Amino acid sequence: MRLLLATMAAFAALACLADPLLALERQELPAAPVPRTLGILRPETGLLAGHLESRMAPFPIFETGEPTGKWAPSGSRDEFWNRGRLGPQGPSQITAFELIWVSTALESEGPMVLRFHEQNADGTLGPLAREVSLAGLPRGGPAGEARAWKVLVDLSGGQEFLLKNPAGFFYWSFACPETETGPYLAFPGPGAGTLQPEGMSLVLHGSPPGVTAFHPCNPGEGDSLVLIASAPDPDGWVHWELPGTPDGGLHHLLLASARLEMPHGQGTLLVDEFSLLNPPIPMEGGRLSLRIPDDGSREVFAQAVDSLGRAWSNGIRLRW
Repeated sequence: MRLLLATMAAFAALACLADPLLALERQELPAAPVPRTLGILRPETGLLAGHLESRMAPFPIFETGEPTGKWAPSGSRDEFWNRGRLGPQGPSQITAFELIWVSTALESEGPMVLRFHEQNADGTLGPLAREVSLAGLPRGGPAGEARAWKVLVDLSGGQEFLLKNPAGFFYWSFACPETETGPYLAFPGPGAGTLQPEGMSLVLHGSPPGVTAFHPCNPGEGDSLVLIASAPDPDGWVHWELPGTPDGGLHHLLLASARLEMPHGQGTLLVDEFSLLNPPIPMEGGRLSLRIPDDGSREVFAQAVDSLGRAWSNGIRLRW
């Protein structure tokens, strides 16, 4: 019975997808003020203080077009829906997204919620890939004036998710608890594949093609570093980086032909130490560029660790 209800709910959502913003087009949509940038937010901790560095790789893989200068109050709507396309590049790991919203509400009545769904082969709404709840974010001005806000939501460190549709299509939705809050509108970008002449403003950041982060199932205190990598260039060179690492800290990069998961002190070893392709490689200042050794498999697993073996990074699976 629950499955039936869930299926009916999915089809009901799809019925709205045909023209979720066309009805709004016939209304006089309010003008949107210039968005104010809040900085970086991590769902598990909230907004970062000051100018702390993001842990995600800045690699946009989806972006809506030019802003329309308008926004859509939620009103009686439970959720706004859009459809997008990443491009036919195979599965994409999403590491962050940029969101803009507008509100005239005097205060928040709860978190805003974004949901990302796969698209099934027949074009229908597919399984939920990730739900992200955004709490503690500002709304309108003290006199009920409209204010627009922009935030970069950093999912790195374990909240990344995959969108697996081979053609790159996906659905996403935005739910606001107040009727006076809603999405900032933008025109569809090239290849965005949205079903409306106007859609919600969104930028998705993802890992470069062939780069996938993985994490321990039961992380410890020492699993505190974040490792990012570029896609290999035609000659096999890759740039590795530990964002936010103090310049004075010495770290090493481990490259192996196989992965595993084994507790090591307060952290977790994620590459097979018996399959190392070379000795640990120093990462001065948390950065390193090197040519990847190829054992013929065209697949390498990597992890970074500090010189004392107390702080460990996520793993990186590199395929080319």
